Amino acid sequence: MGIPHFFSATYAEARQKFLQAARAADAAIEAHVNPNASGAEGEELATDVARFGDKDAEALLIVISGTHGNEVFAAPAARLASSGRASSTPARNRSPC
Repeated sequence: MGIPHFFSATYAEARQKFLQAARAADAAIEAHVNPNASGAEGEELATDVARFGDKDAEALLIVISGTHGNEVFAAPAARLASSGRASSTPARNRSPC
């Protein structure tokens, strides 16, 4: 899969790709919709949270990206591209290779 596959032309497309990837990875998903605004094409604007692994885990990795300017397209692409390499196995138990 080439790099362009991970980029989107619109906010709505980027959001859907993120949510589809999270569902495919069995993430627990929460959407926090902004009730006071909508996107350029009238779409709902939200902060989507995808949680992987045990909700009571000792350690937590939080990845946050903004939703303004060009990063609205680059940040989801980076998350999607790296999500295939994600693991729910704690780093201390993984081989460095």
